[in-house]
Amino acid sequence: MHREPGDALFSGAGRGPLVRALALAAALTLNAGLRDPRALAVLGAVGLAALLVEGRRLAPVLLALAAAGQGLLVACLLALRGASPDDGLLVLARAGAGAVWCAHFAATVGWADLLAALRRAGAPPGLLDAVDLALAQALVLGEELRRRAEVATLRQGFARGQPRVETCGLVLAGGIDRALDRGARLDEARTLRAAAVHPAPAAGDASPALRARGLVVRHRDGTPGLAGVDLEVPRGAWVALAGASGSGKTTLLRALAGLLPAAEGRLERLGAPLDARALAGRVDARVAVVFQEPDEQLLGATPRDDVLWGLRRRGLDEEAACARATRALEALGVGHLAERPVHRLSLGERKRVAFAAALATEPEVLLCDEPTSGLDPAARRALCAALEAAARARALTVVWATHDLDALPAGVDRVVLLRGGRVVFDGPRAAGLSPGALRAAALVPDPEAP
Repeated sequence: MHREPGDALFSGAGRGPLVRALALAAALTLNAGLRDPRALAVLGAVGLAALLVEGRRLAPVLLALAAAGQGLLVACLLALRGASPDDGLLVLARAGAGAVWCAHFAATVGWADLLAALRRAGAPPGLLDAVDLALAQALVLGEELRRRAEVATLRQGFARGQPRVETCGLVLAGGIDRALDRGARLDEARTLRAAAVHPAPAAGDASPALRARGLVVRHRDGTPGLAGVDLEVPRGAWVALAGASGSGKTTLLRALAGLLPAAEGRLERLGAPLDARALAGRVDARVAVVFQEPDEQLLGATPRDDVLWGLRRRGLDEEAACARATRALEALGVGHLAERPVHRLSLGERKRVAFAAALATEPEVLLCDEPTSGLDPAARRALCAALEAAARARALTVVWATHDLDALPAGVDRVVLLRGGRVVFDGPRAAGLSPGALRAAALVPDPEAP
């Protein structure tokens, strides 16, 4: 039965990963020390028997056979170079035995089980998180390259398995460009979710959750993304932020999150000004952001690992973090997907995981960029229910940037419309959804326009 390559990392039997790791280490040590091809053949036969009995998938068996074939090739090359047959046989036996035992470990231990066991054994958390992040990025990138290759196949009409050189170049170039861009976004997501909590305002402080005065933000090329925005969002308010593509919605959200510095004007959040030049000084653990693209913020190889990533940095012990992660995933309707590889989730499922990771940190301010895109009606209802439950538990401030004005949560009672980086309407929901206001924001066509 065919399996996707990434699935092989997660479908192990999960029995005693550390014990199996020690067994692998012992087998490889023995493999390096033995000099008798017959003894190495016995070692390889034992590993192959264990692989056939315990292995749950075909890929590691094929990997072992391929490695053994490579060993055979090396042995033949040695023979052609004048080496003795015994030396060639030794190389072949050693390569085959080593490949079989590595394949046995891969076939019987899943990544999630191994990662959990290493954490329990006291492995450095930073190292494990770095490896887990690299794995998650690699799997998502592999899925992106696969999708790009399929699109190229369909559009150019050649048979699958017979790619053209120029098409392969476009697939790789586009995929690598996307990987670099997503890498930068993931670094921002890591900074946001690992942010420290800024000092709380003094008791009785009635300052709003968000306040912008004459806010100007410029893109890297110097063009303005925001051109003098004035905005004030009280604590506990739900505000919809709408506008046509390029109106400045995402730029405003990124500025409110602290990801973009203000070129001019003043920006305050939770009673404190955001005037630090360094990114780490502008972000705050009390502010969570859910981007439009979930792949730009998923930091774990599985949904559970992703939610736990931020909770561990809040200082929660493992038991409490796991319990909170489970509750957050179940609230968004993806609890049954907790151990599935993120690269095997649909867009809507990955988006719900991103919301679970944000809500699990119990933020005071939640900034959402196109939150309902890619979600079916049932998933939208689950998302709104989870947000409403979070708002009941504490005074959650929500900024909901969207094109989909027909699917606003019931809690949204105010609409802010942007056009060309400026606020063109700020008022009650009903007035903000009127034809006149929507025309002012270029969200509906002007009947008098030619």
